[in-house]
Amino acid sequence: MQQKPTECVDWCSAFSTQEACLEELKRHRWPNGFECPRCGYDQDHVLSRHYLHQCT
Repeated sequence: MQQKPTECVDWCSAFSTQEACLEELKRHRWPNGFECPRCGYDQDHVLSRHYLHQCT
């Protein structure tokens, strides 16, 4: 298992781009892939303006 960053400097180097940070948040929220909290469906699309995942 990958060790989590603990210091601010570690976080900044681990997630140096917005995309890297968003991917980590996605991995943390849906470790087994996307799943709609309402219906459980596993297909989504991203509303890119706000980076929101929406059930298809």
